[in-house]
Parts: sequence; C-alpha cells; structure tokens
Amino acid sequence: MTVFWAASLGGALLLFLGTLVGASWTDQVLGERYRRLALERRELNEWSRALQEADLRCVWCSNSMALTRDPSGVAGGASAMTCGDPVGTGTAHAVGARR
Repeated sequence: MTVFWAASLGGALLLFLGTLVGASWTDQVLGERYRRLALERRELNEWSRALQEADLRCVWCSNSMALTRDPSGVAGGASAMTCGDPVGTGTAHAVGARR
C-alpha cells in the first residue's frame, strides 16, 4: 500500500512541476507578444494624437482638412481625410486618391 501512495505522491509532484514550468513558459512566450502589441498601440496613439493636433491642409487647394470617422464601421471605422472641391462642383477629394 505504501508503494501506491509513494507513486501517487510522485505523480502529483510531477504534474504540479509540469504545470508550473508550462505556465512559466507560456508567460514568457505571451509576455513578449503583449509587450510588442502594447508598444505598437502606444505608437499608434501618439501618431493619432499628432494627426488630430496638426493643422492639415489639402495638397490641391490648401483648405483645412477634416478627420472623419466612417459611421458604417466598414474597414474597422477607419478615419478618412477629405476636403471640399476647390472648383465648387460638390465633389470631394480623398487624400491619396489618384486624379
């Protein structure tokens, strides 16, 4: 009977040790990924803040640009910059659009 208890205790210790090592390894692997994602998020926040504070001008007409959000959520609700048409035809130019 004591052999059974010794084997059970040894198995439980090995299971506990494996869980501890596995959790430590997982933390090391995921920790690096999460640090990289946090750095990217901070850089994007800094870039977004700089864009919002900048005095943006259209390259075609030098009018002020407006940052707008896509309310439909298409493309993740990404921001777009547009300005009024300088000739007054009612169209709008998108920044980066080809003529």
